[in-house]
Amino acid sequence: MPFDVAETDRLLTTTRSVRRRLDLDRPVPREVVEQALEVAVQAPTANNHQNWRWLVITEAGVKEKLAEMIRSSWAFHRNDMWTNAGRRRNDAQARRNYDSAQALTETIAAVPVLVIPCVLGRPPDIAAINARWRARMADKIADDPGHLVQHGETRASIFYGSIFPAIWSFQLALRSRGSAARSRACTCRTNARPGACSAYPQGSRRSA
Repeated sequence: MPFDVAETDRLLTTTRSVRRRLDLDRPVPREVVEQALEVAVQAPTANNHQNWRWLVITEAGVKEKLAEMIRSSWAFHRNDMWTNAGRRRNDAQARRNYDSAQALTETIAAVPVLVIPCVLGRPPDIAAINARWRARMADKIADDPGHLVQHGETRASIFYGSIFPAIWSFQLALRSRGSAARSRACTCRTNARPGACSAYPQGSRRSA
């Protein structure tokens, strides 16, 4: 059955980053979140790993503790971002983006549902992987194309990048069901497993 191209294009081209316009008082039914997740896990992953886990948080106390970590992470990110922004700090659009990100940081504990996408496994050690590859290539001729390969960066992009199609599908599925979503990358600024979120799957990394 053919898709309604106009309606599909409208969904894809009008879904925006929502920060200040989130309705914090409107409950999000559990079945809506579950339906959106069922859509999300149909997304492709590199090597068909499907090594994702999704943590759905609705308990107020846990959300507040997670919000504390997000605010801490945002403080580090904000200072680094603004230091490197240079003259862009005076750009009106950049200022609006900054202000809306700050506003979400302040209200995120009041968001009805927080969904944390996680990736199972440890992030690839880029330097170690590349060093092992260079050792393998040490006896190859100088013009062997293998000398140009950077396996570390490739594996890192697969590890972190594979879940983002699913995150986008999740957001689109929510939008099509009348709910808004906003992805937030700076969840925790350390690799330690935070006590506030002890339900994180063992051996996983937060991705958004």
